[in-house]
Amino acid sequence: MDLNKILQSIKEILEKIKKAIQQISNQPPVQPPPSPSEPQPQNDYESFRAALRQSESSGNYQVVNSLGYMGAYQFGMARLCDFGLTKRKPGTTGWTNDCFEWIPPHTREEFLNSPAMQDDIFKKHVIGLMKYIKQNFSQYFNQTVGGIVVTLSGLVAGAHIGGYGGLKKFLEAGQNPTDAYGGSVAGYIRKFAGYNLDGLA
Repeated sequence: MDLNKILQSIKEILEKIKKAIQQISNQPPVQPPPSPSEPQPQNDYESFRAALRQSESSGNYQVVNSLGYMGAYQFGMARLCDFGLTKRKPGTTGWTNDCFEWIPPHTREEFLNSPAMQDDIFKKHVIGLMKYIKQNFSQYFNQTVGGIVVTLSGLVAGAHIGGYGGLKKFLEAGQNPTDAYGGSVAGYIRKFAGYNLDGLA
């Protein structure tokens, strides 16, 4: 066979390969489907609850901190009074834990050993905070305050750590109240922003 013909054939084959490569390169890459075992990102109440629980207690339902705040969500006796678990001691006027006592048959041990009870109280707690926040601070939603975009879930978390008074100081006076361990209202508003809690209330 003539050498020139062989070289011409090789050249033609190389041209075909080059065109095929160009066609493949111009096609968009095929994305593999997500693996069924791969968890998909969540942004709902359950993920909000899990994130806040982790931040408050590392997910420990039985922990009690040095100030007496209890459980996975670090509730105080005053807040538990709102849900019928505790009552104010006669003659007291403050809001510290020692101003309240358990209402029998409820006890601290029962509360600490019941994740279901704590989760239920936290849900009611969040619904109550949402209602108050929507009534009093909705004008701040999606506004930037102190460099932070304000969202409903962020304000719920901020109220959890700083109460309604803490939110008011942050939103209206530009202050940033902190708790005894250095956690701040602004920090929680930023950290827990953007969760979808609308399905709760």
